[in-house]
Amino acid sequence: MKLSFRFIIPALLIVTTLSCREHADIKQANEASDYNDTHPLPNAEDADLVIVQGYGKISVSDEFSCAIYFGSLECWGYNGSGQLGNGNNTDQYSPQKVITQKVYDVATGSNHACAVVDRGLECWGSNASGQLGDNSQIDSNLPLSIIPAGSGVKKVAAGSENSCAIVSGALKCWGDNSYGQIGDGTISVIPVLIPETVIASGVTDVATNGGITCAVVSGALKCWGTNTYGQIGDGTTNDSYLPKTVISSGVTKVVISQLDNYTCAIVNGALYCWGLNDVGNVGNGVASGVLVKSPVQVISSGVTDVSANGDPCAVVNGTVKCWGAGDHNVAANSPTLYEDAIVAKSLSSGNKNSCFISSSNELWCWGYNTASGTLGYGNNTLGYSEYPLQISIPNF
Repeated sequence: MKLSFRFIIPALLIVTTLSCREHADIKQANEASDYNDTHPLPNAEDADLVIVQGYGKISVSDEFSCAIYFGSLECWGYNGSGQLGNGNNTDQYSPQKVITQKVYDVATGSNHACAVVDRGLECWGSNASGQLGDNSQIDSNLPLSIIPAGSGVKKVAAGSENSCAIVSGALKCWGDNSYGQIGDGTISVIPVLIPETVIASGVTDVATNGGITCAVVSGALKCWGTNTYGQIGDGTTNDSYLPKTVISSGVTKVVISQLDNYTCAIVNGALYCWGLNDVGNVGNGVASGVLVKSPVQVISSGVTDVSANGDPCAVVNGTVKCWGAGDHNVAANSPTLYEDAIVAKSLSSGNKNSCFISSSNELWCWGYNTASGTLGYGNNTLGYSEYPLQISIPNF
């Protein structure tokens, strides 16, 4: 079903002179440009470590989100465990600055978050299972330095109660290991409290969620952890406590659903999914209790991004297509057009809402706006938006 959009722009944002926020944005844009100019990238593998002038990345969790904006980090929504990282535990209805500059990547877990900052790693929020990686199980409502700046950290993934990071091509993981999701060959209720090397080299992408972890290693996809619903993708339902090759080549990105027990990967521009398919979340045209235990092709080409947390969605040739239960997106058994009025570049889906970043680096979000202000639209009174709303940084 193709939707017609009603773009809602608050009247107060339409001004003829520059606001304080706009002046700040211009200043940040200049600082970002200066930083890119004076900090040349060390090699081609770091080509994506560039400060984007506008929204650079969005990560949506259950009831909170974080986004990179002109190289700074902004978070909003539920804050009961300090997962917004702003020094308190009060919910925020609009984006609030957490880290001021040099942020390259961000990942939100169930109640914690981590960010790549100046090629180091910082984490905050819930820490009951050691998911922050600071050798404790104490929550923090402020970012903690886990891996020092300049250490070659490129990407980070945050799961239910564990985390992983790519550091100079190696994969390090920590936190909950009760399903073997750390990948060191063990399973234990005792969490791993500091980053532990799992794969020594060649790692370019990682995802972890719901007791399973997957990594792209030299173009191959390797997964491990719980496999009750075939979400590892090796054709079985046998758990694996060590990385197991699922797809041999051509993989560029992998995502894992936190609650719905399925996995998706982009392979040579095509999308493959597998795992539990009770509400059509695998996207293969059917919805049944039959497990899809091996990757099946869902979209044949043109896929540049995918998110599988909550309602799954993908960016396909600049359009947004969604499928699954339709809790806040299109209810369908196969990818169905949701949005093509704005060219999309990247996206992230949570259990309550979804967001995408446009080709002009604007942020648009839709779905449920809970009492915590999940959408980031500046209030907690708008209960639900079927249409994407543009999310702006508040004026000072």
